[in-house]
Amino acid sequence: MDQFESTYTVPLALFDLIPVALSVIGCWFLARLSYRVLPGVRPVALLGVALIGVGGGSKALWKIILTTLDTDVTWLEQLLFPFLATGFVVLLWSLWSAIVGRPLMWWPFALVVVLGFAGTVASGRSTALLAVAAGGALMTSGVAIRWAVRERTVPPIVLYAVGMAFSLVLAYLAGPKIEQTLTVQWIEESVNVAGQGCFLLASYLLWTVSTRDPSTPRAVAASDTAVDA
Repeated sequence: MDQFESTYTVPLALFDLIPVALSVIGCWFLARLSYRVLPGVRPVALLGVALIGVGGGSKALWKIILTTLDTDVTWLEQLLFPFLATGFVVLLWSLWSAIVGRPLMWWPFALVVVLGFAGTVASGRSTALLAVAAGGALMTSGVAIRWAVRERTVPPIVLYAVGMAFSLVLAYLAGPKIEQTLTVQWIEESVNVAGQGCFLLASYLLWTVSTRDPSTPRAVAASDTAVDA
C-alpha cells in the first residue's frame, strides 16, 4: 500500500461514506418525485438510484479495505464510473420524462452510455465514462433546476447551483495540476460533502413543494422536448 500511504487513511476512507450517502438520498428524492408524477418510470428511476449507490459505495469500500486490510481490491475501485455513468443517465431519463409528462425516447440516453463504455475500452482509461458520469450528474441537477423554476421555488435553485459549483471545484482539485497529498484529499472530500449536502437539501425541498397535485404534472414547452417520443 506504499503508493497510497500519503493519500488514504482509515478516517478519510470512512469519511468518504458521507458524500455517498448524501448523494444517494438526494437522488432517491428525485426518483420519488419523478415516479409520483409519472408512475411508469418508477422501476427505471429506482434502478438509477441503486446503480449510483453501488458505484459510490464500491469506491468507498475499496478505500476502507485498502486502509484497514492493506489490500488493493482493484476491481472495486473500477466499478465507480461504469455504475455512476449508467445510474445518472438512467435517473436523468426518468426525471426528464416526468417533467415533460411522458416517457422520452430511451435510445439517445442509452447511446451516450454505450459511447462512454466504448471510449473507455478503446483508450484503456476511464475518462469517457467519467465525462458521462459528471455530465449526467450536472444535467440531473439542471433538469431539477428547471423543475424548481416551473414551481417558482428559489431555495432549490440556489442550492443546486451551489452544489454544481462545488462539483467544479472538486474536479479542479482532483485534476493533474494538484498534487494529491493527504491534506488535499481531505479538502476534496470536504468539498464533496458540502456539494452533496446542497444537492440533498435541494432535492428534499423540491420534493416537498413539487407534488401538491401529482395528477397534473407541469410539463415543459414543446421546445424543451427535442428527444421526446
